[in-house]
Amino acid sequence: MNEFKDQFIKAYELEKTAYVNYVTSFSGSGISTLVRGGMDFEKAASLIKEACEQDKSTIAYRSNILAFEKAAEYISQLEAKLESLEKVAEKAEEVIAADPNNPLTKLASIGFTPEEIEHMSSLPENLIEKVASSNSPYNMGSAVGVPREKTDPLLEFILG
Repeated sequence: MNEFKDQFIKAYELEKTAYVNYVTSFSGSGISTLVRGGMDFEKAASLIKEACEQDKSTIAYRSNILAFEKAAEYISQLEAKLESLEKVAEKAEEVIAADPNNPLTKLASIGFTPEEIEHMSSLPENLIEKVASSNSPYNMGSAVGVPREKTDPLLEFILG
């Protein structure tokens, strides 16, 4: 994540530098040309400022810089959320690791996946304890066992 952020910041700075260089070049050459032509410096600067604000390249640079700034704000918000969620996850892991009798720890030892455990954690505590007290994982879709004891082979054939 940090490598992406560093590249993003570098791209933002390059765009901003290109914008400043372009505006400086555009303004400097425009003002000097107008002043050499006999126009007052303030009036030349005002005209060049208006021309610069309407120039397609400066508009593109400004919109790119604005997009970079908005994206940077969004990335900062996501980093803050990620950091808070990592802290919550660390605390949860500490609690689970600290108590070997924790039903969620038992579920993990039975063979439940982390996603299943996360989903189970929202269920009532007594239900989690019942599931965790099971000695083996559930074999969903398989037969429970023999429904009755075997009897006479002819009766088995008729009922089977």
